[in-house]
Amino acid sequence: MGSIFPASVKMNTSTTLRFFTYSLAMKEPVPVGGAMMSTRRGILVRAEDGRSNTGWGEAAPLDGYGPETFDGALEAVRSGQVTPSLEFAVDCARRGMVAAKNGTSFASSLGELKRSCMDNVRLNPAGSVRAGVSVKFKVGRNSAREDSDRLLNWMELNPECTVRLDANGLWKREDALLFADHVGGRRERIEFIEEPWIGCFEVDNRGEYPLRLAIDESLNSENWVHADIVVLKPSLLGAIDGVMSRALMIQDSGRSVAWSSAYESGVGMTALVGIASRFDGPAVGFGTYGYLQDDVGAKIESLEGDSICVADLPAHPGADIDMGRLNEIHLT
Repeated sequence: MGSIFPASVKMNTSTTLRFFTYSLAMKEPVPVGGAMMSTRRGILVRAEDGRSNTGWGEAAPLDGYGPETFDGALEAVRSGQVTPSLEFAVDCARRGMVAAKNGTSFASSLGELKRSCMDNVRLNPAGSVRAGVSVKFKVGRNSAREDSDRLLNWMELNPECTVRLDANGLWKREDALLFADHVGGRRERIEFIEEPWIGCFEVDNRGEYPLRLAIDESLNSENWVHADIVVLKPSLLGAIDGVMSRALMIQDSGRSVAWSSAYESGVGMTALVGIASRFDGPAVGFGTYGYLQDDVGAKIESLEGDSICVADLPAHPGADIDMGRLNEIHLT
């Protein structure tokens, strides 16, 4: 880990940072890794320039997803170090502060707008949904046959919707093959499947597996070339310029980037929408926000629809924070 002021996040000498923790209840427990998450904990960063200009960013490492944890990020703040999620948060806070000073929006600091509105994937719907909506189902916690039967029944009920699947590496390779075989002619309605089995992306399986393969939690600097689609969760990946450069590299290789969230609060979500709006591509996977019972400020209703528009969001992340919901981390 490096300094809390990494070279990729430029701060001037008059800028001060303050750090806060939050704890938000989930509407219902959700599986993350091998545990159930009923409360979302994270860290907010506030940048101030001494002239009443402020900006906010969010560090929201997801315990059970990747190597970074909430406790690790908290310890990094206290020791003056930086982790990928803290680097993202500090960068967002700085950009928001500068945008406030210049009278511009946070998103305007990210380059050319490519899509003002974007389709948003709906997670695990139980019944009928509007025609044309893209949905995402978790698979792998039941047998491949049970999962495929459930999917086929849902497809019959919703004949005009496309589907994304996420197995989180819970199947074995033979299970994933059995699932694809049983789905049969409905495969054309499946956009892709994420992480079908552990080790899937150690070699290139694209020529042997009949569904498009998307890499998510096993992503590293090399194995993404074995995937058709790369899922990027920006808030877990470091400073924004680096995240956007990685996305451009992936797109230039002929692959698609699927932008995804990780149960961030409205602070992080506003930043994610700004980043995704600077890229063409498929529907975004920002449905995790709908699982939060509360937010660090007022709930942002426009984040919970089947389509998200940049103009409907706050101009800056953290524009409506309730300080009473935060606990400051006092540094010595």
